[in-house]
Amino acid sequence: MILFELLFLDSPYSEIENSYEITQNIIAGVPPVQPITLSPEYQQYVDLFQTCTASSPAARPTSRNLVEMIKQLPDKKRHSAPHATKPSSPAPLTPRAKEEEVFINPLYNIETKL
Repeated sequence: MILFELLFLDSPYSEIENSYEITQNIIAGVPPVQPITLSPEYQQYVDLFQTCTASSPAARPTSRNLVEMIKQLPDKKRHSAPHATKPSSPAPLTPRAKEEEVFINPLYNIETKL
């Protein structure tokens, strides 16, 4: 399921609000809905996810098979995700008065008074 989250940037079964229904889907072998259609360059990753989450344990790869499948995935040095961006550097900290404490979230560059 971690691979699902990495591929789709969403939690598996996020379309279902009731945890009981999620449990019933898992027990029944119903796979999570893919919230978006990925470009063909990600198909090998989607196939890996689907193989690893097959409803029949016999259809799932062994650890040894899984290692071989991962070795066959595109080399990350040659292929990079089109949506991947390098995070910008955080804004420099500015001096503040002692009575005012401010937290600067470096990810979003947002100041929050504490």
